[in-house]
Amino acid sequence: MRRLRQDDPQWVGPYAVLAGVDEEAERHRTPDRRYAARSADGRRTALVYVPQPGADPARWAAEARRLVIPGLAPVAEVDRAAVPVWHTAPYTPVLP
Repeated sequence: MRRLRQDDPQWVGPYAVLAGVDEEAERHRTPDRRYAARSADGRRTALVYVPQPGADPARWAAEARRLVIPGLAPVAEVDRAAVPVWHTAPYTPVLP
């Protein structure tokens, strides 16, 4: 995990962004930016995904909802009306 930068959002939907998950080299290889975030009530921690700048937000959100890959955390929430669009997956801490 990395500290937030100036171009990272402070909030995504109802989630307060805590840290970035992707390192700089990874940010250019993935279709989205990933963040560790906590719900406003502090009860849930989630991975929050937002599309890379320049991506088609409608297509990105539609593909996110259909993303089902064994071993990958399932998509829990999608907000297609937000700017930027976003989706979440459960955060499960693991040892390095």
